[in-house]
Amino acid sequence: MHQKQFETLDQNLINNSKEGIRYLLKLTESNEQKNKYFIQQKYVKYQWIVFSILLLFILLLLLIFIHLRNRKKDFFSKQEEYFRLKTSELDTDLLPIEDKREKSKVIISKETEKDLLLKLKTFEKSDRYLNKDMSLALLAGQLETNTKYLSEVINTYKGKNFSAYINELRVNHIAYLLKTEPSYLNYKVSYLAEVAGFTSHSTFTTVFKSVTGISPNAYIQQLTKSMKK
Repeated sequence: MHQKQFETLDQNLINNSKEGIRYLLKLTESNEQKNKYFIQQKYVKYQWIVFSILLLFILLLLLIFIHLRNRKKDFFSKQEEYFRLKTSELDTDLLPIEDKREKSKVIISKETEKDLLLKLKTFEKSDRYLNKDMSLALLAGQLETNTKYLSEVINTYKGKNFSAYINELRVNHIAYLLKTEPSYLNYKVSYLAEVAGFTSHSTFTTVFKSVTGISPNAYIQQLTKSMKK
């Protein structure tokens, strides 16, 4: 009888052990599935983050490209105006361009404005802006006016300060030479900077890129390619 009870208890113990093992296996499998699901979700989330960052980066590059392309278009359209100015006679009937004096802080008579605009037009047809010593005071003296009037007219009608006005004229001049005189395509940028009236190579490169949207070397390469076609 005792033997029978022992065998029954032993069998129960074995059955309980098997049941426990099965439970542990199910629990382990369940945890593995949960971990696998968690890892998959984490991976999907990571993929979306990477995709979002790449999309933003591509959009940023696209916006930069559009901005630079528009700047180049604006520059080349201004270049056409500059070429017309260089090759045409001075037309006094075009000045003043339009009345932009609403926000003017300096009171200037219409006659004085028109006279200054005509003188600036003549100045733009000359090469005097290539003078390395050109300053607001120097130009005001050459145009027989004062610095306040000259600065106000340039800011109002040219839409920029004196420094930007002179630098744009210089860049346009070099761009004009590069386009009309192919020999300039072979010159070093440092020499072009000197011809344009800049005191340093780096300043010329910075200003050229700010005006045109591309570096002097890139501009020269574009012209060279277009001439070979």
